Amino acid sequence: MLEADNEENFVEYLQKIACLIREIMAYDNVMIYRFDENWDGQVIAQSRCDAATDYLGAHFPASDIPPQARALYTHNLVRVLTDVDAPTVAFIPTLNPHTNIPLDLSSSSLRSLSPIHLKYLRNMGTAATMTISLLQNGKLWGLIACHHLTPKRISVALRETAYLISKMIASKLVMLELAKKHSLTNKFLDLNVQIVSLLSKLSKNMYKDLLPELMSLLNATGIIVVVDGERFMSGITPTQRDTTDLLAWLNHHINEGTIVSSQLSSEFVDSALYQDKVSGLLAIRPVNTMQNCIVWLRQEKLRTVNWAGAYAQGLTQSEDGQYQLTPRQSFETWSETWRGRAEPWSEDEINLAQLFKKSITDFQKSHQLKNEFFEAQQTQVDLINSIPNGIVITDPQRRITFVNKDFEGFTGYQLQEVLGKYCSILQGQDTDPAQIQVIRKALNEQKVFFGEILNYRKNGASYWSELTISPIFNSQNQLSQFVGVMRDITDKKLQQDALAHSEQRFRGLSDVAPTLIWQADIHKNRFWFNKGWLTFTGRSIEDEQGQGWMQGIHPEDLEQFKNTYFEAFDQQIEFCVEYRLRRHDGEYRWIDGHGVPQYSVNGDFEGYVGTCADITNVRNSKAATDFFKVAHEMIYTTDLNCIILDCNERFCEITGYSREEALGKNVRMLKSGLHDSHFYAQMWQDILIKGFWRGELINQTKKGDLSTLITTISVVPDSHGRPHRYLAVASDISILTKKKQQLEHLAYYDNLTGLANRTLLMDRLKQAMSRIKRHAGLVAVLFIDLDGFKAINDHYGHDVGDEFLIAISQNMRVAIRDSDTLARLGGDEFVIILDDLKSTDDLNVVIPAISKVCRTEVLLKGLRLKVSASIGCSVYPIDTESLSTDAETILNQADQAMYVAKRQGKNTYHYFDKDQDNITLTRNTSIAAIQLGLSNNEFELYYQPKVNMRSGEVLGFEVLIRWNKNHSELLEPMTFLPLVQNNPVGIELGWWVVKTALAQLAQWHELGLRITLSVNVDARQLTQSNFVEHLKAEMDKHPYLKPDGLELEILETIELNDRNNVIKVINDCRALGVEFALDDFGTGYSSITYLKELPIRTLKIDRSFIAEITHSNLDVKLIANITHLANDMGKQVVAEGVETIEQGELLIKLGCELGQGYAIAKPMSADQVLKWLTDWQPYPSWLMAARSDRT
Repeated sequence: MLEADNEENFVEYLQKIACLIREIMAYDNVMIYRFDENWDGQVIAQSRCDAATDYLGAHFPASDIPPQARALYTHNLVRVLTDVDAPTVAFIPTLNPHTNIPLDLSSSSLRSLSPIHLKYLRNMGTAATMTISLLQNGKLWGLIACHHLTPKRISVALRETAYLISKMIASKLVMLELAKKHSLTNKFLDLNVQIVSLLSKLSKNMYKDLLPELMSLLNATGIIVVVDGERFMSGITPTQRDTTDLLAWLNHHINEGTIVSSQLSSEFVDSALYQDKVSGLLAIRPVNTMQNCIVWLRQEKLRTVNWAGAYAQGLTQSEDGQYQLTPRQSFETWSETWRGRAEPWSEDEINLAQLFKKSITDFQKSHQLKNEFFEAQQTQVDLINSIPNGIVITDPQRRITFVNKDFEGFTGYQLQEVLGKYCSILQGQDTDPAQIQVIRKALNEQKVFFGEILNYRKNGASYWSELTISPIFNSQNQLSQFVGVMRDITDKKLQQDALAHSEQRFRGLSDVAPTLIWQADIHKNRFWFNKGWLTFTGRSIEDEQGQGWMQGIHPEDLEQFKNTYFEAFDQQIEFCVEYRLRRHDGEYRWIDGHGVPQYSVNGDFEGYVGTCADITNVRNSKAATDFFKVAHEMIYTTDLNCIILDCNERFCEITGYSREEALGKNVRMLKSGLHDSHFYAQMWQDILIKGFWRGELINQTKKGDLSTLITTISVVPDSHGRPHRYLAVASDISILTKKKQQLEHLAYYDNLTGLANRTLLMDRLKQAMSRIKRHAGLVAVLFIDLDGFKAINDHYGHDVGDEFLIAISQNMRVAIRDSDTLARLGGDEFVIILDDLKSTDDLNVVIPAISKVCRTEVLLKGLRLKVSASIGCSVYPIDTESLSTDAETILNQADQAMYVAKRQGKNTYHYFDKDQDNITLTRNTSIAAIQLGLSNNEFELYYQPKVNMRSGEVLGFEVLIRWNKNHSELLEPMTFLPLVQNNPVGIELGWWVVKTALAQLAQWHELGLRITLSVNVDARQLTQSNFVEHLKAEMDKHPYLKPDGLELEILETIELNDRNNVIKVINDCRALGVEFALDDFGTGYSSITYLKELPIRTLKIDRSFIAEITHSNLDVKLIANITHLANDMGKQVVAEGVETIEQGELLIKLGCELGQGYAIAKPMSADQVLKWLTDWQPYPSWLMAARSDRT
């Protein structure tokens, strides 16, 4: 063994070992078997007798020695089998008596083999065997297989010898590995510094010399090095294009910075094209990018592998269904050529590459930190140079180590001139020695110094410097340097001298002034008071200095004063404040204080100068106090900072704050938050420019309620004409505002459903059409009428009908967008505006959805109610010509299309077609057209107000009918009423007017409006036998209707054949609360008779008499006589057709104060009535017109 151990060639060493073992152990065949990285084995040394088979160089597949066998060989170094055909003998006992578990035989050298192993040995012709395990650092490296052709026993001593041989060879293997590692380590150390430098700063010369060495270190045939994206290659490498693809593949597959492959084409298919150059690869990258990396390459190593027998793969299944490994039947050799494989990378080579990666990574991090340090250092220098003061830095011994550019600028010394010198070079003959000692003392004590010193420039010129010197300590709290900051204050010192002289003159003048004057520094401390102040307070200047003077402020005023005083200082703004200050005799006097900020010539804030005046007598003025007490308006005053100084009792009543609570508080406490910043900006602009502001303010009371006030805020000047304080006078109009808001809401929204009404609908439709003209697109109007709603109303009553309309309107809201408009025109008619449509295709989705929700069953009070909808649709614009169509026409077209849908059987929808849907009214079809108009709801009621022209009181409205023919043309009553005067359609039309007017009147009464409507009735209708019963039945349908709200007008020109019957009908109607008026009085032959016999309350003078009243004395006399006659008979008189202001003035003088006509208002739709009521104002000349003696 010792002789063999001296062999330097490892293969020869193993061959000698094989021969030695055969000689000692006397086996027929001794083979040394080595495992590769795939656990395939190769016989690398053999000593045999002639009868034994030659296996030297033969390969055996890994399946011949499976993992479980290799594990056993690692654990048990020597295993002996004396006879493959000998029966096995069981150990006794089979269980360990101490643990009661089966005996562990894994360490037994005589443990029997598995049946498969035994069959394997028989197939090889082996009768006895001994196996010696070879380990390297505890890992199975190979085996020594000792085979005998006949059974053979071996002594215990020889088994011990085999064990010793295993240990000796293991030691040899470890030594060889250590030697190899040592050699690699030395090479690594030699190349490490170079490779680190290569990746940090590569030169062409280094590239030429280093890369081959680096390649040979790992026995590579090629190498690729990438530094900051630049590529360097040596040896056998792919083309540049293939290299680019290879690096891209590595970038996505490299894990933890390293990748190893000995058969690259099996992993990267594209590399098969150049596998002759590159089959093996070992790559490292220090960071997560291939911009910096090293890739070692090994070219293909063609190998012919001689296998000992054909490889049998898989399992066999016995007759009893058990699976078992199949040992190979034959060991005849066969050859295989390996392609696309390189020499495998050893573990040492891989570890060495890992060391390179770590070393490079550490170096790059260090290099990065170094660069960052230098950059930070340069940034610090740049920062110091950017400071607009001189900077000087010294070491702990106070030798100069750095000065900035500003230091060089105002001393004249350059950095190189002062390095290592002391700052005493800046001192001169007039530098104060005492100040020098103060500086030295502070530095010796390692404290901060701040002060002023006279220094000298390089050219000898002196300058004053404001100097700050600070000690700097390191992380161990040791002094590392001093930093001095110098500021040239020469100009400031000259100004201070001039200011001191000016200050002396100022104080001399202030002491003789009758005003109280004071001065304060930038820290809010007052340091000087004139003699007037000290005489007033009776205190010394030492007592007053600082904030001692505040001891004289009244305790109730102190907090508010401090807020104003300190806030002004913080903002450096002028301030005015009123407070009470104690006089020398103990009396508190009201003081009007002013403060003005002071600045140096450089704009630096230096404090305040202030003046004070005693205003006690002014504040206690009896006239002002009396005015505050008796005024019914809310009055309060504030200083210029809006602090409340005084308020009257009305202020307290409106705001809820007591006088004590309000005084001293900022008026902002009344803000409601409902006014934006623009509102207040405009208000203060008026106050500051015009001297006053007037408008509506919405304030918040102490309880949180809102109050609306008409407010005037005025500037009150002082004796010099400067703003001194603000005075506010306000009247509470909250009740009027609330009423106005209610009326405005009623003017634009449907009272029952809360939806938009016709007025708001038309406004939004006009806006939508205007947007379409500017931005293109389409707008659609859907006119919806509920089919079957009348039956619900008639059967279940109006309460259920109203609730049903509310429910179905809510359903329709869900079916449309938030940007669309849903409105109710009245009854069961609704309109939807669909804005900003892209095409008419959108309607094919929306309209069926709306129709569906209208058909949805509604559950009310246990009732299941259901209707359908007839929907008419009009689209704007249809074409370019239709762009000029107005909103009213579009709505009428949708209405007309809806009636077409109804005629088609209801529960459907129809698009307006201008060529088919227009209805032309002719003389031959007039009655039929009117009847159709009634069924299509083409008739509308308009309302013209009747007022007391003298007082402005609204008495009521006359109901006037209009025919909206085809919902596109509005016809006056004279164009169609004469056609039906003697036709049953006339009576039907008359009852429609009565029903519609009663419904509208009931709605207004429900809102709390005291409105009276006057309705014209035809004589034929009035004399119907069931007129009174029919009227009562219609009135009873409206629980909110007040009977005295209806007045019926009969024409003075009609012929009443049965006068007694008419009188009875009138009296029966009056019993219901319905009054009568005689219309068109003066145009017939029986005026006086009617006035005498008919129990009417009002007569209306025909417009023909009013038209010429300002030009005809005869008409004046007639109107005067009619008015006086009617008044004497207890009748009201209403003048019809008042068209001018002059006519109204003359009528009032004649005693006819009640009027109706265009001068008051034109007839209007119901939606416009509420808005008119809100806006109506009588003419001033009517209000001031002289009253008639007979009125």
